[in-house]
Amino acid sequence: MRTPKINNLLKFIYLTITSCIILSGCSNDQKESFEGIITYKISVTGFSGDSAYDKDISKRFGKEMKFYITKNGNNKTVYKDAGKMGYEYSIYNQKENKAYVKLVSFDTLISTDCSKNTLKFYDENNVSNETINNVICKGFYMTGIDSLAKRKVTLTYFYPEKNEFIDPLFYQKYKIYFYDKVIAKIKGPYYKMIMDTGEYQVTYELVNIEKKQLDKSIFDLSGIPVINYK
Repeated sequence: MRTPKINNLLKFIYLTITSCIILSGCSNDQKESFEGIITYKISVTGFSGDSAYDKDISKRFGKEMKFYITKNGNNKTVYKDAGKMGYEYSIYNQKENKAYVKLVSFDTLISTDCSKNTLKFYDENNVSNETINNVICKGFYMTGIDSLAKRKVTLTYFYPEKNEFIDPLFYQKYKIYFYDKVIAKIKGPYYKMIMDTGEYQVTYELVNIEKKQLDKSIFDLSGIPVINYK
């Protein structure tokens, strides 16, 4: 039987799987999906009123994230400077429609089926444009009620109208946190994303984007034990 501590950890991992993979998302004339590396800086703001908890949350995400994505939809997110209970990396396998998360202090991967959404739709709207990395970006948000954590989660995205194309067909079955709807709208990597859970807010902002062919070994999971999160 799962303890409350384990349940809270798994809920937190579920949120992070979402933020890792929602990086794949402005329609243009390109036919081949982007392949390369995107670097984001991370900032975390805690709202709990508990300074120790807020500090712990900040350490889980680290200060920088590198996102590796292939033209066939597979991707990997690697965190820098995360604490012992933080995130080392996350891998999304497009054919399986599954995500695999590795924590710094765990030697086991935690996998989840990305066809299941724990958010019940609540609200959606546009927000004012922002200039990110010298590029004007459109913005919108989506809010849902999380059935696991019993709270509102708001995801705000900023993206250029013409950017590196990512084919939304790869993510039609990816339902976690409305991702299939998000990718259908922006069709490329976001330049900024804010995840607000009410207890804390995590902001990912683009620093660099590089088009390059990736080695398949980056996504190799062989030899690593896996447990399924249901």
